[in-house]
Amino acid sequence: MEYLHIGLLCPLTGNTAIHGEEIRQAADIAVTTINQRGSISGLPVKLHLVDDGSMPDTAVPAAIKLIKEHRCVALIGTLLSNSRIAVVDQVVSVYQVPLFNFSFYEGSIVNPYFFHFAALPNQQISAAIPYLVKHVGPKVFFAGVNDEWSKVLLMQQKRH
Repeated sequence: MEYLHIGLLCPLTGNTAIHGEEIRQAADIAVTTINQRGSISGLPVKLHLVDDGSMPDTAVPAAIKLIKEHRCVALIGTLLSNSRIAVVDQVVSVYQVPLFNFSFYEGSIVNPYFFHFAALPNQQISAAIPYLVKHVGPKVFFAGVNDEWSKVLLMQQKRH
């Protein structure tokens, strides 16, 4: 039987492994639903999951494996921004395979093969700032971990 092969870059190990199982389960539900309702372009979907290791150095080879070994025509992932940026730059752009992103993201990737479905930092917190200033006062402090999402979010807010 012919399938539409889709690859999932999932953090099963590393610093975001705590989210790996829920991501895998969500993908399984989506694929089951798609296949029960018919298919995509007349083909049932076959999901191939690989551990992205929660780091760019492991996510890039995992993405290449999905394309070369499993013949995936599209990728889903990654959870972390640094891995996502590396996969887009080193894999998606080279192999011209779409990457569908499900997690929070800074808005910095401009690539015709990158598709994003979650909120951007300015969509999450910008509405809260006027409310906080009005109800709490003009001094509002935000703290974030030292990652791309927090840096971009805080820099966008600093401009306002």
